[in-house]
Amino acid sequence: MAEQYASIIIDISHEDVDRVFQYRIPPALLPQIRVGVQVCVPFGSGNRKRTGYVVELTDKPDYDKDKIKEIIGVTEKSITADSRFIELAWWMKEQYGSTMNQALKTVLPVKKKVKARNKKIVETMTGMPQLPGTSLQDENKTGTSANAADAGNAAGAENTVPAAGNSSAVVLNPEQQAVVDAFCSSCDTGDRTPCLLHGVTGSGKTEVYMAMIDHVLKQQKQVIVLIPEIALTYQTVSRFYSRFGSRICVMHSRLSAGEKCDQFERARKGETDIMIGARSALFTPFPNLGLIILDEEHEGAYKSETTPRYHAREVAEKLAELNEAAFVMGSATPSVEAYAKAQAGIYACLP
Repeated sequence: MAEQYASIIIDISHEDVDRVFQYRIPPALLPQIRVGVQVCVPFGSGNRKRTGYVVELTDKPDYDKDKIKEIIGVTEKSITADSRFIELAWWMKEQYGSTMNQALKTVLPVKKKVKARNKKIVETMTGMPQLPGTSLQDENKTGTSANAADAGNAAGAENTVPAAGNSSAVVLNPEQQAVVDAFCSSCDTGDRTPCLLHGVTGSGKTEVYMAMIDHVLKQQKQVIVLIPEIALTYQTVSRFYSRFGSRICVMHSRLSAGEKCDQFERARKGETDIMIGARSALFTPFPNLGLIILDEEHEGAYKSETTPRYHAREVAEKLAELNEAAFVMGSATPSVEAYAKAQAGIYACLP
């Protein structure tokens, strides 16, 4: 059998993810080594023991194989949030035809030495303070969206934002409750079939989302809520804030690289349970992800215009699979792809 080699990133917390080092895989470790696994390797002239992540496997050495060092072993906690993202990057590389480095730079929330810009405290008529990681104004003054309209209708068109985390759950109507009950039953029995929530604008999808989130939080798991950038308004976010308070963070395009890094670190350390944001929020390194919600799944904003040219719906489905998490999509006008999968039974259709 030909010798096998692994390309390994040492210390992926740094900004430079281009540099990988090749190591030989000892025959005894072959069954345990796959992309994403955390390993212990000898590094540098002193062969100090360092941890790293396997990012690629090959049977072709990059240079003189006699000079290639061997992997020492697989670490005890080899599957981490970072390892799952590396495995996701490998899948994206294969799925979308990018290089591994391009995929890694997309999915890994690497640290950047960028000074966070000054944040303007948001004080509005509601009296609501700035949310963690946000500087959103009430953009309904300049435009609206189906999502924002949905949120407003479900809330009874009220503009007052309750105190953070003190809002009691809205009583759901029978149809909404049936959807939530079906979701909770699936979660509790381990069914991870992706779900398509097909509800017309104004049907209260946001309240259904929040009931689902509440169920997942009670299981000590975390949640990612993806919303198209145009719909990521102060009004929309404030409804989640009023229900869950400081347990949420928000990721949007106005954040600097340093601020985005701070938000990801908060999630990694368990300082927040819910990340709400546009496409990039999908790569939040939660240690125990339990649910991904993709609102307005038909929106074109979920398609990346840079390499790898991924679709957030497809990547979210794969990420949920890797984390054994639930995946819920919502739309009043589902995309052809999502609707076809629901009709074929690949997605569960709610209601």
